[in-house]
Amino acid sequence: MFVILIKLHRLHDLLKPFAIATNAAQADYCRLDTILLLLGYLFHIYTDTAIDQCIRSAVHASLEKHWKKADQNVFILAVIFN
Repeated sequence: MFVILIKLHRLHDLLKPFAIATNAAQADYCRLDTILLLLGYLFHIYTDTAIDQCIRSAVHASLEKHWKKADQNVFILAVIFN
């Protein structure tokens, strides 16, 4: 029972940044600069060495893949204009 609680706590800690980012991205007032900052926030959170290397690598690869597909100039311009 105790082991299950520890695993649930770890899962909660891993998913919480995604929940925060998702809620912020779905808000009515969300702008492009907010999305860029959220991507940076997620990238930063998952550089923590306390997180398993496999999970860190998978999250970073996914974020980089989506960033490469995005129109980066528009996001950067949105941050500058804000």
